[in-house]
Amino acid sequence: MPTGRTTFVTDHAPPTRSRDDQSGSTRDARRLLAIYLSDHLAGSSGGLALAGRGRRSNEGNELGRYLLALERELLDERAQLEAIAASLAVRPARWKTVMGRVAAAMGRLKRNGRTLGYSPLSRVVELEALIAGVTTKRQLWRSLHVVAATEGVIEEAALDRLTMQAEGQLERLMAHHRVAAAVAFG
Repeated sequence: MPTGRTTFVTDHAPPTRSRDDQSGSTRDARRLLAIYLSDHLAGSSGGLALAGRGRRSNEGNELGRYLLALERELLDERAQLEAIAASLAVRPARWKTVMGRVAAAMGRLKRNGRTLGYSPLSRVVELEALIAGVTTKRQLWRSLHVVAATEGVIEEAALDRLTMQAEGQLERLMAHHRVAAAVAFG
C-alpha cells in the first residue's frame, strides 16, 4: 500500500440504530448506496484502462508523463473508494467492475480518421472521456459528504482532499485537451 494514504474511518463507531430506525427507507438508502459505489468503482476501472491506454500511446511526451502520474492517482483513489465501501459494509458488484473495463476497451472501436493506430482525434476524444470521468468522480466525493454526515465513519476532511485533487486533475486534463484540440484541428 502507498504511504500517506488517507484514513477514512473515524475514531468512533457508527451510531447504532434501533429496530424502529431500520425502516424500508434506510434499507433502500443502503441498497442505493451500494449501487452508487459499485457504479463508481466500475467507472474507475474504465478510467484506469483509458488513462493507461493514453499513457502508452503518448510515451515520451508531456501528455504521456502526465497520464502516468494520473494513473497512479487513480489507482490510489480506487483503493480509497474500496476502503470507503468496506467501512460502510458495502459489497460492490464485481461484474460492474468488469463491465467498466469492457466499456473502456469498446471505446477503441470508435472511428478516429485512421484505419489502424492512434490519431490526433484519438487523443482529443480520450481526454474528453477522462475529463467526464474525473468530473463525475469529483461529484462522488461531494456526494459522500452526505454519507459522512449520517454514517459517521468517513472523514470529511479526506473527502475534501479528494475533491481538491479531482479539481486539480480537471485543470491539467483541460490544459492537455486544449493542446490536443489545437494539434488535431488547428
